Amino acid sequence: MMKLPIVATLFLLFTSLPAYCRIGETLAELTARFGEGKKDTGKIRMVGHDQYYFEKDGIGVQCVISNDKCVMEVFHRLDTKITDQDIRDLLKVEADGHGWGFNPRTKRWTRSDNKLAAYRELNHEDMFFLEDMATKKENEAVTKGKAGF
Repeated sequence: MMKLPIVATLFLLFTSLPAYCRIGETLAELTARFGEGKKDTGKIRMVGHDQYYFEKDGIGVQCVISNDKCVMEVFHRLDTKITDQDIRDLLKVEADGHGWGFNPRTKRWTRSDNKLAAYRELNHEDMFFLEDMATKKENEAVTKGKAGF
């Protein structure tokens, strides 16, 4: 009987964070949370991966999909610059029981299990990136040495 309140609380917690998707969610989960996304808007170049753009509650989210899972998210506010509080909230949602460390030299956060990295884009502090590190390494290996990269 004790499990039902815990499950209900977790469900409410994750559904009450409407503009935050999670790395690893499927396209069906993203669509259920945000509605129909715009496919292949061309904002992020990752060879061989589909992209979907969603907007909800004043936040735009560009999601890169690989093997039907979200492997990269790029967040931006529609009305203003993304705030430090927004970033804290996003990192909390993506913590999955792990902590985050910030490297002031690289200006990047890394999750303690080294599965995710997060950062503000250089010269684009209005956007915040979260990415699956394994997919990033795979993409770099595929694109390394190709013209245009």
